[in-house]
Amino acid sequence: VVGVVRSLLHYWLMPHLAAFFDQHPQIATSVIGLGRDFEGATACDVALVIANEADAPAGATWFGDEELVAAARSDVARKIGGRLEMQRDLTVPLLGAAGPIWHRAAGVAWPLVHQPVQFRETSAILNAVEIGQGAGLLPRLVCAKAIRDAELTEVSTVTVRRGRSYWLLLSDHSASA
Repeated sequence: VVGVVRSLLHYWLMPHLAAFFDQHPQIATSVIGLGRDFEGATACDVALVIANEADAPAGATWFGDEELVAAARSDVARKIGGRLEMQRDLTVPLLGAAGPIWHRAAGVAWPLVHQPVQFRETSAILNAVEIGQGAGLLPRLVCAKAIRDAELTEVSTVTVRRGRSYWLLLSDHSASA
Protein backbone atom coordinates (compact mmCIF):
# COMPACT_ATOMS: atom_id res chain seq x y z
CA VAL A 1 0.00 0.00 0.00
CA VAL A 2 1.45 3.33 -1.11
CA GLY A 3 0.09 6.56 0.35
CA VAL A 4 0.99 9.89 -1.20
CA VAL A 5 -0.08 13.44 -0.41
CA ARG A 6 -2.75 14.17 -3.05
CA SER A 7 -0.96 16.83 -5.09
CA LEU A 8 2.03 14.52 -5.60
CA LEU A 9 -0.20 11.52 -6.22
CA HIS A 10 -1.90 13.11 -9.20
CA TYR A 11 0.94 15.08 -10.75
CA TRP A 12 4.17 13.34 -9.72
CA LEU A 13 3.49 9.68 -8.91
CA MET A 14 0.86 8.93 -11.58
CA PRO A 15 3.21 9.72 -14.49
CA HIS A 16 5.78 7.29 -12.99
CA LEU A 17 3.46 4.38 -12.19
CA ALA A 18 3.41 2.77 -15.65
CA ALA A 19 7.21 2.45 -15.70
CA PHE A 20 7.16 1.00 -12.17
CA PHE A 21 4.55 -1.60 -13.10
CA ASP A 22 6.47 -2.48 -16.27
CA GLN A 23 9.59 -3.14 -14.19
CA HIS A 24 7.78 -4.85 -11.30
CA PRO A 25 4.65 -6.60 -12.63
CA GLN A 26 4.70 -9.07 -9.73
CA ILE A 27 4.11 -6.38 -7.10
CA ALA A 28 0.44 -5.87 -6.29
CA THR A 29 0.05 -2.20 -5.37
CA SER A 30 -2.72 -0.14 -3.88
CA VAL A 31 -2.30 3.65 -4.04
CA ILE A 32 -4.18 6.05 -1.78
CA GLY A 33 -4.23 9.84 -1.50
CA LEU A 34 -3.29 11.32 1.85
CA GLY A 35 -4.23 14.65 3.36
CA ARG A 36 -1.83 16.99 5.09
CA ASP A 37 -2.58 15.50 8.51
CA PHE A 38 -0.93 12.11 7.69
CA GLU A 39 -4.15 10.31 8.58
CA GLY A 40 -3.98 6.91 6.92
CA ALA A 41 -0.18 6.99 6.53
CA THR A 42 0.30 4.42 9.28
CA ALA A 43 -1.75 1.90 7.28
CA CYS A 44 0.63 2.25 4.32
CA ASP A 45 3.75 0.27 3.56
CA VAL A 46 5.26 3.40 2.02
CA ALA A 47 3.99 6.96 2.43
CA LEU A 48 5.08 10.33 1.08
CA VAL A 49 3.77 13.23 3.16
CA ILE A 50 4.38 16.97 3.46
CA ALA A 51 5.22 18.75 6.71
CA ASN A 52 7.42 21.31 8.42
CA GLU A 53 10.57 19.73 9.82
CA ALA A 54 9.29 20.13 13.39
CA ASP A 55 6.05 18.36 12.48
CA ALA A 56 7.54 15.55 10.36
CA PRO A 57 6.37 12.10 11.45
CA ALA A 58 8.74 10.18 13.70
CA GLY A 59 11.14 8.04 11.68
CA ALA A 60 10.48 9.90 8.43
CA THR A 61 13.28 10.41 5.90
CA TRP A 62 13.62 13.77 4.18
CA PHE A 63 12.64 13.39 0.50
CA GLY A 64 12.96 16.99 -0.71
CA ASP A 65 11.97 20.57 -0.01
CA GLU A 66 8.75 22.03 -1.33
CA GLU A 67 10.05 24.64 -3.76
CA LEU A 68 7.35 26.83 -5.31
CA VAL A 69 7.74 28.10 -8.87
CA ALA A 70 5.56 30.55 -10.78
CA ALA A 71 4.14 28.85 -13.87
CA ALA A 72 1.54 29.70 -16.49
CA ARG A 73 0.10 28.49 -19.76
CA SER A 74 1.99 29.76 -22.82
CA ASP A 75 -0.73 32.27 -23.78
CA VAL A 76 -0.78 33.68 -20.24
CA ALA A 77 3.04 33.82 -20.23
CA ARG A 78 2.88 35.88 -23.44
CA LYS A 79 0.36 38.21 -21.79
CA ILE A 80 2.79 38.67 -18.89
CA GLY A 81 5.42 39.60 -21.47
CA GLY A 82 8.58 38.53 -19.67
CA ARG A 83 9.53 37.54 -16.17
CA LEU A 84 6.81 38.12 -13.60
CA GLU A 85 9.15 39.92 -11.20
CA MET A 86 9.97 42.51 -13.89
CA GLN A 87 6.34 43.59 -14.34
CA ARG A 88 5.02 46.66 -12.54
CA ASP A 89 1.51 46.82 -14.02
CA LEU A 90 0.66 43.16 -14.30
CA THR A 91 -2.86 42.30 -15.39
CA VAL A 92 -2.53 38.57 -14.65
CA PRO A 93 -3.24 37.27 -11.13
CA LEU A 94 -0.67 35.20 -9.26
CA LEU A 95 -2.60 32.30 -7.77
CA GLY A 96 -1.61 30.52 -4.60
CA ALA A 97 -1.61 31.18 -0.88
CA ALA A 98 2.17 31.81 -0.96
CA GLY A 99 1.69 34.95 -3.06
CA PRO A 100 2.83 37.34 -0.30
CA ILE A 101 5.99 35.26 0.26
CA TRP A 102 6.78 35.32 -3.46
CA HIS A 103 6.17 39.07 -3.70
CA ARG A 104 8.54 39.77 -0.76
CA ALA A 105 11.22 37.52 -2.31
CA ALA A 106 10.77 39.20 -5.70
CA GLY A 107 10.75 42.72 -4.25
CA VAL A 108 7.40 43.43 -5.91
CA ALA A 109 4.47 45.16 -4.17
CA TRP A 110 1.57 42.88 -3.24
CA PRO A 111 -0.83 42.49 -4.97
CA LEU A 112 0.00 43.41 -8.52
CA VAL A 113 -3.56 42.82 -9.66
CA HIS A 114 -6.89 42.35 -7.87
CA GLN A 115 -7.39 38.68 -7.10
CA PRO A 116 -11.07 37.91 -6.61
CA VAL A 117 -10.35 34.35 -5.45
CA GLN A 118 -7.41 32.53 -3.93
CA PHE A 119 -7.07 28.77 -4.02
CA ARG A 120 -5.45 26.94 -1.13
CA GLU A 121 -5.39 23.46 -2.69
CA THR A 122 -2.50 22.73 -5.03
CA SER A 123 -4.71 20.80 -7.44
CA ALA A 124 -7.11 23.76 -7.69
CA ILE A 125 -4.24 26.18 -8.37
CA LEU A 126 -2.86 23.88 -11.05
CA ASN A 127 -6.29 23.48 -12.63
CA ALA A 128 -6.82 27.26 -12.67
CA VAL A 129 -3.40 27.71 -14.31
CA GLU A 130 -4.11 24.97 -16.87
CA ILE A 131 -7.33 26.69 -17.97
CA GLY A 132 -5.63 30.09 -18.21
CA GLN A 133 -6.90 31.94 -15.12
CA GLY A 134 -3.45 33.26 -14.22
CA ALA A 135 0.03 32.28 -13.18
CA GLY A 136 0.29 29.94 -10.22
CA LEU A 137 2.72 29.28 -7.42
CA LEU A 138 3.13 25.53 -7.60
CA PRO A 139 5.46 22.98 -6.03
CA ARG A 140 8.16 22.15 -8.58
CA LEU A 141 7.50 18.41 -8.18
CA VAL A 142 3.84 18.98 -9.03
CA CYS A 143 4.34 21.01 -12.21
CA ALA A 144 7.69 19.62 -13.45
CA LYS A 145 6.12 17.27 -16.01
CA ALA A 146 3.82 19.99 -17.39
CA ILE A 147 6.81 22.33 -17.74
CA ARG A 148 8.93 19.58 -19.33
CA ASP A 149 6.09 18.81 -21.79
CA ALA A 150 5.71 22.56 -22.57
CA GLU A 151 2.13 22.60 -21.27
CA LEU A 152 3.24 25.23 -18.74
CA THR A 153 6.07 27.77 -18.72
CA GLU A 154 8.02 29.09 -15.76
CA VAL A 155 7.35 32.82 -15.67
CA SER A 156 9.78 33.84 -12.93
CA THR A 157 13.32 33.18 -11.79
CA VAL A 158 12.18 33.73 -8.20
CA THR A 159 11.31 30.57 -6.30
CA VAL A 160 10.09 30.40 -2.72
CA ARG A 161 9.95 27.94 0.11
CA ARG A 162 7.41 27.90 2.92
CA GLY A 163 9.53 25.76 5.20
CA ARG A 164 7.78 22.53 4.25
CA SER A 165 9.37 19.38 2.92
CA TYR A 166 8.31 16.01 1.58
CA TRP A 167 8.96 13.11 3.95
CA LEU A 168 9.15 9.39 3.18
CA LEU A 169 7.76 6.91 5.68
CA LEU A 170 8.49 3.19 5.48
CA SER A 171 6.53 0.79 7.64
CA ASP A 172 8.18 -2.03 9.46
CA HIS A 173 6.24 -4.47 7.24
CA SER A 174 8.41 -6.67 5.07
CA ALA A 175 6.53 -5.47 1.93
CA SER A 176 8.12 -2.03 2.12
CA ALA A 177 11.66 -3.38 2.20
